[in-house]
Amino acid sequence: MIQNVFRRALTVMALGFLALAGCAAPQPAARPAASAVPPGMVAYGNNMKQEIQSDQILAQILRSHNISKEFGVGLVVDPNGYVEKGFMVKTEMPLDAAQAVINHLINVNFGDFTPDMPNHKLVIVLPVYPPAAV
Repeated sequence: MIQNVFRRALTVMALGFLALAGCAAPQPAARPAASAVPPGMVAYGNNMKQEIQSDQILAQILRSHNISKEFGVGLVVDPNGYVEKGFMVKTEMPLDAAQAVINHLINVNFGDFTPDMPNHKLVIVLPVYPPAAV
């Protein structure tokens, strides 16, 4: 009988330690679903993608560095459409080519954000498809 009391006391103490350690704590509530991207933001991103793909100076930079593989760029764009910073994504591009691409894109203005877009800087990541080898 004393052994049963002792076992119960140990069990209660162990559960107490687990609760203090967070192991027996209830799971947090699920996060609410992320809101949908505003249609204006999708259109703005698609417009940026089209502008980059039709940019003849960028195409010339890529040809001069013999870049033939798709890569990604990340651009920090302000609400007035100016690119403040850029970075490369998923690329094996030589450093001088990457710097030339980013230096060019920093000088591009993609136009004002649409009214349904946030009124702060956004990081937009886009794919870049080099022109076909001629």
